[in-house]
Amino acid sequence: MSDSTCNQPKAYTLHLDDDLLELTKKKLELARFPEEQSDISDDDWSQGAKVKEVKRLAQYWASGYDWRAEEVSLYPSTLLLRRLTPLQARINAEFNQFKVTVDVPGYGPQTLHYAHQTSSRPDALPLLFVQGWPGSFLEARKIIQPLTNPPDSSTQAFHVIVPSIPGFGPGDPPAKSGFGPMLTAGAFKILMADVLGYKQFVTQGGDWGSMITRSMAMQFPEHVRACHHNFFPYVTALWLEQSTILIAGQMWPSSLV
Repeated sequence: MSDSTCNQPKAYTLHLDDDLLELTKKKLELARFPEEQSDISDDDWSQGAKVKEVKRLAQYWASGYDWRAEEVSLYPSTLLLRRLTPLQARINAEFNQFKVTVDVPGYGPQTLHYAHQTSSRPDALPLLFVQGWPGSFLEARKIIQPLTNPPDSSTQAFHVIVPSIPGFGPGDPPAKSGFGPMLTAGAFKILMADVLGYKQFVTQGGDWGSMITRSMAMQFPEHVRACHHNFFPYVTALWLEQSTILIAGQMWPSSLV
């Protein structure tokens, strides 16, 4: 891939096509449901969601909810926005969204979706916010304004960058296998340092986001000034001991263990 096609962001607007809506409706109409177990009462959810409730929801989304009827004309002069739902319109109004293709070392080109909200404060720090699973860039909806424009001038302000993990939400799925946390970390480093020009930044991650941002800090300490995690996996000594015994028993005959 030539350098001219990489690191060039293009504005992105969330929109659902008619073909996708029609296909979703057909899938709901063709759904097959299992029979409820005879010894499970109607108010017993121990085996999971009740079949009758799943049927009710499927029927509602197939025939009771009209996506196009919910669409409103927030901007009459713009044909595209006339076709957006209220939720879509709010998302597009709240997030400055972009897509960009980056060349990830050891992998190749990968297109990233991200939102970029800048602060007017000259002391603002770049903050990379990475989602978890199952989630999307919408996890940052309620915090963008307080972070970019805090009401108190003594509170630290941030430029907030919220990428979609490839394959999540509007994020383009990887075309090849092997695109795990380490490669995602490399892609997000390119986004921050090379595409957006933030040579140093801080990060926040939860679930998969914590693994990705931790990998970023380990791989690129010259760029990551600090990282915050709201999910940090660890193992206890007892779990490690029991796992070792179990693995050993599977690898060698009992007479040798």
